[in-house]
Amino acid sequence: MRLAMRSVTFHVSRSTLFPLALFHVKHSRIHIVAYGAVQGVGFRAWARGAARRLELCGRVWNRGDGAVEMEAAGPADALRRWQDLVHAGPPGGRVDRVEELPPGWEALPCPFDITY
Repeated sequence: MRLAMRSVTFHVSRSTLFPLALFHVKHSRIHIVAYGAVQGVGFRAWARGAARRLELCGRVWNRGDGAVEMEAAGPADALRRWQDLVHAGPPGGRVDRVEELPPGWEALPCPFDITY
């Protein structure tokens, strides 16, 4: 596996989305934290739905400080679209700012999911 800070090339079986498919593709990865009115407004479910529609892998979880943290991997253009959606936030929520953190290296759930 060749790793880089923002991009990673890997093999993954996407049997839950594409039965018996094995593909080799260059993916990008982001790790972000959204601050504002993002807990108790359906933000995690909304972020998961948006990520799944874009066929991203990753996870979203609440933080103890009231923020929501997310890691996602997928094609760079899909990640940019998803990140733009996260900046806007869901109806009923309010995103004041989004902080970008260095992406991790551990495997992410695929399809994108909520973790606790």
